[in-house]
Amino acid sequence: ATQGGVGCKPRPTPETPRTDAMENQLFNLKFTAKQLNRMSKKAEKEEKAEKAKVKKAIEKGNMEGARIYAQNAIRQKNQSMNYLRLGSRVDAVASRVESALKMNMLTKQMAGVVKGMDSSLKSMDAEKVRYSRPRLPRCALV
Repeated sequence: ATQGGVGCKPRPTPETPRTDAMENQLFNLKFTAKQLNRMSKKAEKEEKAEKAKVKKAIEKGNMEGARIYAQNAIRQKNQSMNYLRLGSRVDAVASRVESALKMNMLTKQMAGVVKGMDSSLKSMDAEKVRYSRPRLPRCALV
């Protein structure tokens, strides 16, 4: 693989985990969950259409046709439930990935804060802190 070429992404450094890849996966998971929910609604709509066909076939006295339409309606109902179940599972995975991303970002922020505190602690003179500490309560009371 070439580095720095057109269309090539820079390789992640050890300090920066592949958050872009995780965000991309998160997007794909959410998109898939929405797609499955749409497919579930479409199957429900087709189920209702099959039920209407069953009713018409019964009114016309076509029992064999009504039986076929009823089987189609049952199959559409099951398909709808399967899509809904799978969409829910994918949504749960997306939620876990999103939580991991947020935790990762929080960890990075905390690392920055700790580094800042460490550098400021090193720059402080311990003797000055010791001498100024007893004066703090008196200054606060005034």
